[in-house]
Amino acid sequence: MKKIMIIGLATGLLAISSCSTVPLTGRSRLSLIDDSQLQQQAAVGYSQLLSDPKTKVVSSNSVETQRVKRIGANIAAAVTQYMNANGYGDQNQRLQMGV
Repeated sequence: MKKIMIIGLATGLLAISSCSTVPLTGRSRLSLIDDSQLQQQAAVGYSQLLSDPKTKVVSSNSVETQRVKRIGANIAAAVTQYMNANGYGDQNQRLQMGV
Protein backbone atom coordinates (compact mmCIF):
# COMPACT_ATOMS: atom_id res chain seq x y z
CA MET A 1 0.00 0.00 0.00
CA LYS A 2 2.82 2.39 0.89
CA LYS A 3 4.63 1.55 -2.33
CA ILE A 4 1.54 2.37 -4.42
CA MET A 5 1.14 5.67 -2.60
CA ILE A 6 4.78 6.61 -3.29
CA ILE A 7 4.43 5.72 -6.97
CA GLY A 8 1.23 7.74 -7.21
CA LEU A 9 2.85 10.74 -5.53
CA ALA A 10 5.88 10.55 -7.82
CA THR A 11 3.64 10.32 -10.89
CA GLY A 12 1.60 13.30 -9.71
CA LEU A 13 4.71 15.40 -9.12
CA LEU A 14 6.05 14.50 -12.55
CA ALA A 15 2.77 15.47 -14.20
CA ILE A 16 2.63 18.80 -12.36
CA SER A 17 6.24 19.66 -13.15
CA SER A 18 5.69 18.80 -16.82
CA CYS A 19 2.80 21.25 -17.20
CA SER A 20 3.39 24.54 -18.95
CA THR A 21 1.33 27.35 -20.44
CA VAL A 22 0.99 27.82 -24.20
CA PRO A 23 2.01 31.46 -24.78
CA LEU A 24 -0.40 32.09 -27.65
CA THR A 25 -3.58 30.69 -26.10
CA GLY A 26 -2.81 30.72 -22.38
CA ARG A 27 -3.95 27.11 -22.05
CA SER A 28 -2.14 24.57 -19.93
CA ARG A 29 -0.40 21.63 -21.59
CA LEU A 30 1.43 18.52 -20.49
CA SER A 31 4.94 18.58 -21.98
CA LEU A 32 6.53 15.17 -21.77
CA ILE A 33 9.15 16.10 -24.39
CA ASP A 34 10.99 19.42 -24.62
CA ASP A 35 10.02 21.51 -27.69
CA SER A 36 13.59 21.55 -29.01
CA GLN A 37 13.79 17.75 -28.78
CA LEU A 38 10.44 17.47 -30.55
CA GLN A 39 11.60 19.75 -33.39
CA GLN A 40 14.85 17.81 -33.71
CA GLN A 41 13.00 14.48 -33.87
CA ALA A 42 10.56 15.90 -36.42
CA ALA A 43 13.46 17.05 -38.62
CA VAL A 44 15.04 13.58 -38.45
CA GLY A 45 11.73 11.94 -39.31
CA TYR A 46 11.17 14.32 -42.22
CA SER A 47 14.67 13.58 -43.56
CA GLN A 48 13.97 9.87 -43.33
CA LEU A 49 10.69 10.36 -45.18
CA LEU A 50 12.39 12.23 -47.99
CA SER A 51 15.17 9.65 -48.29
CA ASP A 52 12.68 6.77 -48.59
CA PRO A 53 12.53 5.58 -52.22
CA LYS A 54 8.75 5.13 -51.91
CA THR A 55 8.29 8.84 -51.22
CA LYS A 56 7.22 10.80 -54.28
CA VAL A 57 8.35 14.41 -54.30
CA VAL A 58 6.10 16.60 -56.40
CA SER A 59 7.78 18.72 -59.05
CA SER A 60 8.04 22.39 -58.14
CA ASN A 61 6.96 23.31 -61.66
CA SER A 62 3.61 21.54 -61.70
CA VAL A 63 0.30 23.38 -61.60
CA GLU A 64 -0.74 21.49 -58.44
CA THR A 65 2.45 22.46 -56.62
CA GLN A 66 1.99 26.11 -57.50
CA ARG A 67 -1.60 25.94 -56.22
CA VAL A 68 -0.51 24.40 -52.90
CA LYS A 69 2.19 27.06 -52.50
CA ARG A 70 -0.31 29.85 -53.25
CA ILE A 71 -2.83 28.48 -50.74
CA GLY A 72 -0.09 28.07 -48.12
CA ALA A 73 1.05 31.66 -48.67
CA ASN A 74 -2.56 32.87 -48.28
CA ILE A 75 -2.95 30.94 -45.02
CA ALA A 76 0.37 32.29 -43.70
CA ALA A 77 -0.67 35.86 -44.58
CA ALA A 78 -4.06 35.42 -42.88
CA VAL A 79 -2.46 34.00 -39.71
CA THR A 80 0.09 36.82 -39.62
CA GLN A 81 -2.65 39.42 -40.06
CA TYR A 82 -4.75 37.83 -37.30
CA MET A 83 -1.83 37.59 -34.89
CA ASN A 84 -0.75 41.19 -35.49
CA ALA A 85 -4.33 42.46 -35.11
CA ASN A 86 -4.77 40.62 -31.79
CA GLY A 87 -1.48 41.57 -30.15
CA TYR A 88 0.41 38.38 -30.92
CA GLY A 89 2.93 39.88 -33.36
CA ASP A 90 5.88 38.91 -31.16
CA GLN A 91 4.61 35.31 -31.04
CA ASN A 92 4.43 35.27 -34.84
CA GLN A 93 8.12 36.21 -35.04
CA ARG A 94 9.01 33.38 -32.65
CA LEU A 95 7.01 30.88 -34.71
CA GLN A 96 8.71 31.92 -37.95
CA MET A 97 12.14 31.57 -36.36
CA GLY A 98 11.28 28.17 -34.85
CA VAL A 99 12.01 29.33 -31.29
